[in-house]
Amino acid sequence: MGDGPAAEVRPTMKQFVDRKQEHEAYSLGMWIFLGSELMLFGGLFLAYSFGRFYHQVEFAQASLQMERLLGAVNTAVLLTSSTIMAFAVDRAERGNWRGAARLLYATALLGTIFLGVKGYEWHQEFLHHKVPGTGFEGGAGERLFFFFYFTLTGLHAFHLSLGILAVLFFALRARHRSADEVMMLGLYWHLVDLLWFFLYPLLYLIGSRP
Repeated sequence: MGDGPAAEVRPTMKQFVDRKQEHEAYSLGMWIFLGSELMLFGGLFLAYSFGRFYHQVEFAQASLQMERLLGAVNTAVLLTSSTIMAFAVDRAERGNWRGAARLLYATALLGTIFLGVKGYEWHQEFLHHKVPGTGFEGGAGERLFFFFYFTLTGLHAFHLSLGILAVLFFALRARHRSADEVMMLGLYWHLVDLLWFFLYPLLYLIGSRP
């Protein structure tokens, strides 16, 4: 059973005329923020494309050193988390805040699992001297590939960490949020997941297995 429509009722903030205007302001602000994030990653993707164009063989060789299975596992984890987040937004819109909170906790747990797997992968790459810097084993092209790899995956993990904290905060105070706010949170989470669906093939799948 849901918590009832009463859980959704919340006074309109003073700077807005009504709830419709408040919703439109939230939506506009979130889409501007998401657009700025896409521009940030878009610039990095463009730089990566230039590097890959000029170092095709080295990038492919470096990609062969990626743990494709771990990358695939993390892809499945994030895909599942996006599905659960969509159900959480649906529960919030229906006024079922208890159900929404449970689903938000599950979303945060899956995000944490992703970071754990990614952290293990980074640790293995550090042990095998794949971190650009002193002791790096590989040529200039491979060094450039791993520079992009750690930059892109590190930035993605940072955004995911912020998302996990926000999801946990919303889960703890679910009854004090609005469905609009949960929907905006869901948009952010889906963006972070979408970015990984680009990162996985770009970093893990460009090399050909013998």
